[in-house]
Amino acid sequence: MRLSAEGLKDRAKWEEAGYALPKFDREKVTEATKENPFWIHFGAGNIFRAFQANVVQNLLNDGILDRGLIVAEGFDYEIVEKMNHPHDDYTILVTLKADGNIEKTVVGSVVESLTVNTENASDFARLKEIFAKDSLQMVTFTITEKGYSLVNGKGELLPDVEADFVSGPEAPKSYIGKVAALLYARYQAGEKPVAMVSMDNCSHNGDKLYAAINTFAEKWEENKLTDAGFRAYVNCKEKVTFPWTMIDKITPRPDASVEELLKKDGIEELDPVITSKNTYVAPFVNAEECEYLVIEDAFPNGRPELEKGGLMFTERETVDKVEKMKVCTCLNPLHTALAVFGCLLGYEKISDEMKDEELKKLVETIGYKEGLPVVVNPGVLDPKEFIDTVLQVRVPNPFMPDTPQRIATDTSQKLAIRFGETIKAYAASDELDVKDLKLIPLVFAGWLRYLMGVDDSGKAFDLSPDPLLTTVCPYVADLKLEEGQDVESAVSEVLKMKQIFGVDLYEAGLAELVCGYLKEMTKAPGAVRETLKKIRVGGSSMKAFMDQDFLLETETAKMLYHDYAAKMPVLDYHCHISPQEIAEDRQFENITQVWLGGDHYKWRQMRSNGIEERYITGDASDREKFQKWAETLERAIGNPLYHWSHLELQRYFGYHGALNAKTAEEVWNLCNEKLQSPQMSARNLIRQSNVTLICTTDDPADDLRWHKQLKEDDSFEVQVLPAWRTGSGNED
Repeated sequence: MRLSAEGLKDRAKWEEAGYALPKFDREKVTEATKENPFWIHFGAGNIFRAFQANVVQNLLNDGILDRGLIVAEGFDYEIVEKMNHPHDDYTILVTLKADGNIEKTVVGSVVESLTVNTENASDFARLKEIFAKDSLQMVTFTITEKGYSLVNGKGELLPDVEADFVSGPEAPKSYIGKVAALLYARYQAGEKPVAMVSMDNCSHNGDKLYAAINTFAEKWEENKLTDAGFRAYVNCKEKVTFPWTMIDKITPRPDASVEELLKKDGIEELDPVITSKNTYVAPFVNAEECEYLVIEDAFPNGRPELEKGGLMFTERETVDKVEKMKVCTCLNPLHTALAVFGCLLGYEKISDEMKDEELKKLVETIGYKEGLPVVVNPGVLDPKEFIDTVLQVRVPNPFMPDTPQRIATDTSQKLAIRFGETIKAYAASDELDVKDLKLIPLVFAGWLRYLMGVDDSGKAFDLSPDPLLTTVCPYVADLKLEEGQDVESAVSEVLKMKQIFGVDLYEAGLAELVCGYLKEMTKAPGAVRETLKKIRVGGSSMKAFMDQDFLLETETAKMLYHDYAAKMPVLDYHCHISPQEIAEDRQFENITQVWLGGDHYKWRQMRSNGIEERYITGDASDREKFQKWAETLERAIGNPLYHWSHLELQRYFGYHGALNAKTAEEVWNLCNEKLQSPQMSARNLIRQSNVTLICTTDDPADDLRWHKQLKEDDSFEVQVLPAWRTGSGNED
């Protein structure tokens, strides 16, 4: 039994072996497709063969379609030359169901395969012919997110792209340059309408495709290499559209166990091919049963009834919601968490990780507790049900040979979307608190631990490919599996990289927790497992530095404070704020003015620490005074001043680290920058604190003129009253 047109003539033999074969007249379909193509797809990889090609096959079998697919491969020509052509464009789809059942389908909906190669004159001429056809309705892509990029990791134009800008559309060498040239051929054929549809697994994929093609249109127009109307054609929504899509189907690389299963059926020539570009491809593809493809319904030349094949067509806003639901919460973050810790704990199958109670609790908590609260229900798919399917059916599927090592590929490119968007949503919410995120920081720490290239037992392993390995690995190169290391100094610069995490983790208030986790996981061999054991469902047994539950030891205490006390207004019957500062709504220039201008508690602590008076009430600069306070504070652990100072840094300035001599410069700059905001004026600081009444401490001989001014000022809603405290000394 050979997978080819000739080999499939003995249909009975294939069907006896349990294979579902195409039910349509393939020769007739091939002829109709080549004459009047409606769909050409770029990217001959596994996802296309397992998903889109099978959808079209089902519609052909049902008589809903009368034409099939044309596929074009623009990255690795050997896929077409060594896999598609020898097998007459047939593929065996092996669907591995969670209940253990296996479906084997011979997919024959692809009737023509071409290379996107300008040096292959016949193939490229055929592509131009296809693009010139009136019948062409959609051009789709699964070329990975990298395929749309015109620059390298440093932001520099790729050499082929730069050359194509100058040489024009006649014989481009870059991938998008070739696509743009083909679209130009369609423009020249009469500005015929078409939908250019990215189906890659990345957010707002249509925009990425548009941006790349439009850049070529702009450059070629600037260099007078195309007709002046081409750019306008690309930007005319009645002519060319770039719909957003969301795709979801797990299609691991062809697995040896599946290959053996097919060989036992008597199928020949199944050996996979590893191309010169390191693409692993076989005549078969193994995939899960679940699949989702949501598409913005924007097709200027019409479209077939693909919804009858299970695809969902909707408006752009809904696609966006579904994409964010999947990528930011319900699937991709859970996959990444399992990938990172799976590599560290020596797992070779994702499904096996779901038998691990600690890892199961980890992803359940990330999905249901930390992620789900920020998900907007898109309507077409229910978020909780989606997570249920992921964690109960898809990921635990023991018959899916997916690996943490595969999923760990390009993790640095994934964290910002898969977790950073959740952090941003928490920060923007009036009801959620970033500090409640305990396990997303654990994943970040786990990734940094993963970059050491040493598993939890101390055995070295190979890191999965990632474009930023050379950038980030040096930061952890000196870390070892031992206690007492200065982890934060090693990775602090990484934690500030918004391009990796989506946010500056220091600004977000999560850096301290990440460092704490990493310190725990590098203590010794086995520390990763021990750290996971400490994690409780719903949170972490490891608390962040002075977190939201600081001093709250019991659940009752937490409930009483967070649900009741924290929301109550403050009636401050004794404070040291100057009524003049309130009346004038003072805008402070720096943190020293806020903290040390008249705070005798801090002055006393500095004197006790042996600080010269010039740095307290004398003529030293504000920066010098702040430095001396920072040096004092690091020696005051246990003193309420230590607690007050750090709580103020957290709540008003978003700084969650420890103030000391080394961090003084960072804190100084951060606070002073924030103090420039009108929201940090004296009155607004009072408002932020939910204060409704203030009693200032006034001199008995004061004329109270500032109080009189405040009483007559209707613009400030907080009641400010004078007060006089009797007592000995000036310490109170």
